[in-house]
Amino acid sequence: MGWDSIGIGYDSIPWLYENDKYFASDICTDLEDLFLGLCLILRQEMESPEPTELFLHQDFVLALGLKREVDTWVRPAEGYIEVVHIKRNAEGIPVCLEVRAEHLKDYLCARKMALCVTSYRVSSMPL
Repeated sequence: MGWDSIGIGYDSIPWLYENDKYFASDICTDLEDLFLGLCLILRQEMESPEPTELFLHQDFVLALGLKREVDTWVRPAEGYIEVVHIKRNAEGIPVCLEVRAEHLKDYLCARKMALCVTSYRVSSMPL
């Protein structure tokens, strides 16, 4: 996996490559169609003034028995504990999605998967 396989250069939108290869929004692959992973968080940018939306992968939601309540996913089988929530800035744009570690670990273990996290930071130093 290269630095450009996931992260800032990778977005969770489906796309069609020049040779008519379809790349699904939830599957992370390279251009040779080598499976790199599954995107558990999908981001939808609107072509309007609407703010960006974040979604959890349906398999994650169904496997853990989660129910979405606005920007929070709860688990009714455990007394409606909060498992996932989205934090938004003052403009309503999602800035963070947090998942309860024990539930994420259980899901990843059941799927025999590992977690890969990337980040990107821009320094706001004046020129």
